[in-house]
Amino acid sequence: SESVDYILCDNVLEHLPMRDIPRAIFEMRRILKTGGRCVIIVPDFADIARQWIEFDSGRFNPIMWIWFAEIIYGNQYHEGEYHRCPMSKGFVNYVVQTAGFLNYQMVIYPMGSAIETGKYPGVARFEGGDTLRNQMIIVDITK
Repeated sequence: SESVDYILCDNVLEHLPMRDIPRAIFEMRRILKTGGRCVIIVPDFADIARQWIEFDSGRFNPIMWIWFAEIIYGNQYHEGEYHRCPMSKGFVNYVVQTAGFLNYQMVIYPMGSAIETGKYPGVARFEGGDTLRNQMIIVDITK
């Protein structure tokens, strides 16, 4: 309990079963020191679903179908690379607040943007024009 200063949960929660998400957030709160920081990054499923509906209403494109399917369901190359929980702003707010985290900021990074280098320690740097494949939700928590 209260043993870590910083937690980075980068593209992890969507791979857990839905019922395990609240327990994972509670555990993060339990181990985080008072004054510590927790950064949670998840894909915004609501935006992905919107894009899928728009894509599916046009002419079928098998390459785009695979691209969207991997965003929705994970790349599925190995066990654990499946998305099991659709993350949305509302759900993330709910589980973060239910766990007792009240001091946090939620930021939405649109598809095609880049996360600022150094803003979230441990997050992969975006260099050489690298941008986000889909819209992401980032929650920056202080306990």
